[in-house]
Amino acid sequence: MTITATPVVKNGCLMVRGKVVLTGVPENVVISPASGGSAFLGASSTTQSCHHVFSLGVLDEIPMETQMLLLEAKEESVPSNETPTEPNTGNAFYILLLPTLDGPFRASLQGTSSNQLQFCIESGWL
Repeated sequence: MTITATPVVKNGCLMVRGKVVLTGVPENVVISPASGGSAFLGASSTTQSCHHVFSLGVLDEIPMETQMLLLEAKEESVPSNETPTEPNTGNAFYILLLPTLDGPFRASLQGTSSNQLQFCIESGWL
């Protein structure tokens, strides 16, 4: 069974299927929905530069050098006519954060010592 839900930024949190993925998401981070419940995550800037580093939000335990990030999340599920006697981990789903190329730009992800996930974009132009 495939269930899709477009990721959203709500109250400073990046959410997928109602699960918080990132907290402290800045207002310049934007989501552009794609097909099949996927989306492109980006950021806007008021200055022109050949090198930008944007904070995407906070996530525990991000490696300092992160080329891609695969997260596992679990949905809790209980039949509507039953009372749970113990937690049910439900179905797992995965969230892939993968930097892509756009025109002359290349991108990478990086973590910081304060658990910030950053998006680094460079054009190589001076």
